Amino acid sequence: SYVAAPLLPPAPRTRTMDLSEAGDDVLTAILRHLPARDAAAASLCSRRWCRLAEESFEARCVAKAWRLPRRPRGASATARYPWRQLYKANACAKCVDGAGDFRVSRGISGDSVKVFAVCRRCAADDGVIAQLGRWGLLIDFHSTTTGQLLPGLKMKPGASKRKRGRG
Repeated sequence: SYVAAPLLPPAPRTRTMDLSEAGDDVLTAILRHLPARDAAAASLCSRRWCRLAEESFEARCVAKAWRLPRRPRGASATARYPWRQLYKANACAKCVDGAGDFRVSRGISGDSVKVFAVCRRCAADDGVIAQLGRWGLLIDFHSTTTGQLLPGLKMKPGASKRKRGRG
Protein backbone atom coordinates (compact mmCIF):
# COMPACT_ATOMS: atom_id res chain seq x y z
CA SER A 1 0.00 0.00 0.00
CA TYR A 2 2.38 2.67 -1.26
CA VAL A 3 0.85 6.16 -1.81
CA ALA A 4 2.64 8.45 -4.20
CA ALA A 5 3.12 12.00 -2.93
CA PRO A 6 2.22 14.76 -5.34
CA LEU A 7 5.20 16.44 -6.95
CA LEU A 8 5.81 19.92 -5.68
CA PRO A 9 7.01 22.62 -8.02
CA PRO A 10 10.63 23.61 -7.48
CA ALA A 11 11.18 26.47 -5.07
CA PRO A 12 11.60 29.79 -6.86
CA ARG A 13 15.17 30.98 -7.08
CA THR A 14 15.90 34.09 -5.14
CA ARG A 15 18.22 36.59 -6.68
CA THR A 16 20.96 37.84 -4.44
CA MET A 17 23.59 40.47 -4.97
CA ASP A 18 27.00 40.44 -3.46
CA LEU A 19 27.61 44.02 -2.30
CA SER A 20 31.35 43.47 -2.30
CA GLU A 21 31.16 43.58 -6.09
CA ALA A 22 29.42 46.98 -6.11
CA GLY A 23 31.43 50.09 -6.83
CA ASP A 24 32.52 52.54 -4.16
CA ASP A 25 30.09 55.19 -5.38
CA VAL A 26 27.14 52.78 -5.07
CA LEU A 27 28.12 51.68 -1.57
CA THR A 28 28.70 55.27 -0.45
CA ALA A 29 25.25 56.24 -1.73
CA ILE A 30 23.72 53.31 0.17
CA LEU A 31 25.56 54.24 3.38
CA ARG A 32 24.44 57.89 3.08
CA HIS A 33 20.81 56.79 3.04
CA LEU A 34 21.13 54.52 6.06
CA PRO A 35 20.54 55.85 9.56
CA ALA A 36 23.80 56.86 11.25
CA ARG A 37 23.76 53.86 13.63
CA ASP A 38 23.45 51.44 10.72
CA ALA A 39 26.21 53.18 8.78
CA ALA A 40 28.47 52.89 11.82
CA ALA A 41 27.57 49.19 12.16
CA ALA A 42 28.25 48.60 8.45
CA SER A 43 31.70 50.13 8.88
CA LEU A 44 32.69 47.05 10.89
CA CYS A 45 32.40 44.75 7.83
CA SER A 46 35.76 45.51 6.26
CA ARG A 47 38.39 48.18 5.81
CA ARG A 48 36.78 49.23 2.55
CA TRP A 49 33.37 49.65 4.16
CA CYS A 50 34.99 51.52 7.03
CA ARG A 51 36.54 53.98 4.58
CA LEU A 52 33.23 54.38 2.72
CA ALA A 53 31.31 54.86 5.97
CA GLU A 54 33.75 57.63 6.90
CA GLU A 55 32.95 59.30 3.56
CA SER A 56 29.23 59.05 4.34
CA PHE A 57 29.81 60.66 7.76
CA GLU A 58 31.74 63.43 6.03
CA ALA A 59 28.74 64.06 3.76
CA ARG A 60 26.40 64.10 6.78
CA CYS A 61 28.61 66.61 8.62
CA VAL A 62 28.99 68.86 5.58
CA ALA A 63 25.20 68.82 5.08
CA LYS A 64 24.74 70.02 8.67
CA ALA A 65 27.54 72.62 8.28
CA TRP A 66 29.68 70.94 10.95
CA ARG A 67 33.37 71.50 10.39
CA LEU A 68 36.39 69.74 11.74
CA PRO A 69 38.25 71.82 14.33
CA ARG A 70 41.62 73.23 13.38
CA ARG A 71 44.47 71.04 14.40
CA PRO A 72 46.60 72.69 17.09
CA ARG A 73 50.30 72.95 16.48
CA GLY A 74 52.19 69.81 17.31
CA ALA A 75 49.03 67.70 17.31
CA SER A 76 48.95 64.51 15.32
CA ALA A 77 47.13 64.62 12.00
CA THR A 78 46.32 60.93 12.20
CA ALA A 79 42.92 60.96 13.90
CA ARG A 80 41.41 57.61 12.95
CA TYR A 81 37.89 58.65 11.99
CA PRO A 82 37.60 62.43 12.29
CA TRP A 83 34.22 62.81 10.55
CA ARG A 84 32.63 59.99 12.53
CA GLN A 85 33.95 61.51 15.76
CA LEU A 86 32.66 64.95 14.74
CA TYR A 87 29.24 63.48 13.95
CA LYS A 88 29.12 61.63 17.27
CA ALA A 89 30.10 64.78 19.18
CA ASN A 90 27.39 66.93 17.55
CA ALA A 91 24.49 64.56 16.89
CA CYS A 92 21.63 63.80 19.26
CA ALA A 93 22.62 60.98 21.61
CA LYS A 94 19.12 59.46 21.59
CA CYS A 95 17.93 59.50 17.98
CA VAL A 96 21.44 59.91 16.48
CA ASP A 97 20.23 61.49 13.23
CA GLY A 98 19.18 64.88 14.64
CA ALA A 99 21.51 67.73 15.52
CA GLY A 100 22.34 67.90 19.22
CA ASP A 101 21.02 71.39 19.98
CA PHE A 102 20.82 71.11 23.76
CA ARG A 103 23.78 70.28 25.98
CA VAL A 104 23.37 67.56 28.62
CA SER A 105 25.75 67.71 31.56
CA ARG A 106 26.06 67.15 35.28
CA GLY A 107 25.30 70.83 35.93
CA ILE A 108 24.10 73.77 33.86
CA SER A 109 26.74 76.31 34.77
CA GLY A 110 28.96 77.64 32.02
CA ASP A 111 31.96 75.66 33.24
CA SER A 112 30.18 72.27 33.42
CA VAL A 113 31.48 69.61 31.06
CA LYS A 114 29.16 68.47 28.27
CA VAL A 115 28.41 64.76 28.50
CA PHE A 116 26.43 64.65 25.23
CA ALA A 117 23.68 66.57 23.43
CA VAL A 118 20.06 65.96 22.43
CA CYS A 119 17.92 67.39 19.62
CA ARG A 120 14.79 69.54 20.03
CA ARG A 121 12.40 66.60 19.67
CA CYS A 122 14.20 64.48 22.27
CA ALA A 123 14.66 67.43 24.66
CA ALA A 124 10.89 67.99 24.63
CA ASP A 125 10.17 64.31 25.37
CA ASP A 126 9.14 63.83 29.01
CA GLY A 127 10.50 60.26 29.01
CA VAL A 128 13.97 61.48 27.99
CA ILE A 129 13.93 64.19 30.65
CA ALA A 130 12.87 61.66 33.32
CA GLN A 131 15.62 59.21 32.27
CA LEU A 132 18.27 61.95 32.38
CA GLY A 133 17.02 62.92 35.85
CA ARG A 134 17.46 59.34 37.04
CA TRP A 135 21.03 59.45 35.72
CA GLY A 136 21.70 62.73 37.55
CA LEU A 137 22.05 64.72 34.31
CA LEU A 138 20.50 68.04 33.36
CA ILE A 139 19.51 69.55 30.01
CA ASP A 140 20.53 73.12 29.31
CA PHE A 141 17.39 74.38 27.57
CA HIS A 142 19.35 77.18 25.92
CA SER A 143 20.22 75.96 22.40
CA THR A 144 23.91 75.78 21.59
CA THR A 145 23.22 76.30 17.87
CA THR A 146 20.47 78.94 17.68
CA GLY A 147 20.86 80.58 21.09
CA GLN A 148 17.10 80.29 21.73
CA LEU A 149 15.20 78.53 24.47
CA LEU A 150 13.37 75.30 23.73
CA PRO A 151 9.98 76.27 22.23
CA GLY A 152 6.99 75.40 24.41
CA LEU A 153 9.06 75.31 27.59
CA LYS A 154 6.69 75.63 30.55
CA MET A 155 7.61 77.04 33.93
CA LYS A 156 6.93 74.96 37.04
CA PRO A 157 3.86 76.05 39.02
CA GLY A 158 4.83 78.73 41.49
CA ALA A 159 8.01 79.65 39.65
CA SER A 160 8.27 83.12 38.23
CA LYS A 161 10.63 84.85 35.90
CA ARG A 162 12.72 87.33 37.85
CA LYS A 163 14.24 90.32 36.22
CA ARG A 164 17.61 91.36 37.48
CA GLY A 165 17.42 94.79 38.97
CA ARG A 166 20.15 97.34 38.78
CA GLY A 167 21.55 97.86 42.08
